[in-house]
Amino acid sequence: MTKFPRVEAYRARIRQRDFTPLTDDELRAMVQADRSARHNAAIEGLAMGREDSAFSDMLLAERVPAALASELMLHFVKDGLAG
Repeated sequence: MTKFPRVEAYRARIRQRDFTPLTDDELRAMVQADRSARHNAAIEGLAMGREDSAFSDMLLAERVPAALASELMLHFVKDGLAG
């Protein structure tokens, strides 16, 4: 379990939602895309913070589909800015 309460709150919300989890092949593709995005961001000096990184890791661990993950990430960021 992560040490970020907001991440765990989102995990609980995700587990209550009805969605089709990523297949193994989809998950592999998402993990590769995530690694590539983090690498490119780091090159540009835009590395993720620890909480954002934990949130992205949790989305992958929960096998959240890309469209839902994008929606949740937007809310997570907005919540962080408002909080």
